[in-house]
Amino acid sequence: MTRPRDGWDAVASGRVETQAVLGRSRPMAVPEPVPLRRAEWARWVYVVAVMVCGPAQMIVASNDEPTAWWHRIARFAPSLLLLSVLAVWTWVNLDNCRRVLAHSRFATSVSPWRGVLWWLTLPGAGLPLIMLVAFVNDRYIARSDRFGRDADVAEAFLIFAAVLVLLAIWVRPYLYLARAMGRIRGDVALIRRWIWGPIVATLLAVTGMLGLSLFSALQTGVVQDGAVTLATLLLVVPYLVWSLLGWRAMNRMDLTARARSQRQREQRAEYLQLQRLEEMVS
Repeated sequence: MTRPRDGWDAVASGRVETQAVLGRSRPMAVPEPVPLRRAEWARWVYVVAVMVCGPAQMIVASNDEPTAWWHRIARFAPSLLLLSVLAVWTWVNLDNCRRVLAHSRFATSVSPWRGVLWWLTLPGAGLPLIMLVAFVNDRYIARSDRFGRDADVAEAFLIFAAVLVLLAIWVRPYLYLARAMGRIRGDVALIRRWIWGPIVATLLAVTGMLGLSLFSALQTGVVQDGAVTLATLLLVVPYLVWSLLGWRAMNRMDLTARARSQRQREQRAEYLQLQRLEEMVS
């Protein structure tokens, strides 16, 4: 009989494997499971951040456009706060996944800090991109006579291109979370919905914003304040989709990790019981 691998790989089928030794059945060694961190507090902090930071960002975005570059960056403070809360929740969940996989061959495949680092790449690449868009708009579009009445249209296309680049960067942390979810045998489809649902909604919203801007510019020569306000409100839909899908995916990851940990404790108890029976027979 072929000896299975030690650790949790030996009990991956849902029961404790045994090996025939000296005419008897000896239980394979099952390591002590690593206790998980409590994730409830991070979950509710995420809920509060979604309810506060989202509307705050909408209000700030609807105000007059500042001229100083640091004012432009400060306008994204609510989004950065929400992203920080999401990074903390990601760290807690990924650390629980790492603890579940501590005695498996995937022990080093999940890193909480790497997941946080992927989230931080968004502001790390997004803020320079925003500054670049502002510089190009101020230097080559707003102050140039080349575009004339089409300056607002050129600015809208520039923002649309920047959003596409940000979406390409935004996908990376979700892919890492999907990989971790697959390692603990969770529902990877939830992470995929969290990826593509908000992206599709955002593309539709940005397309609507671009259409409103073009319509207003073609009718009056400038983008009216009413069109800007309505276009900003379009971002509520992808934000709600992102928030709800994120809650569901991260909550499912936590529940899956805890279910796996509970199963490991049961397997450990079964192993200890079989070991005591073996000692009694000996």
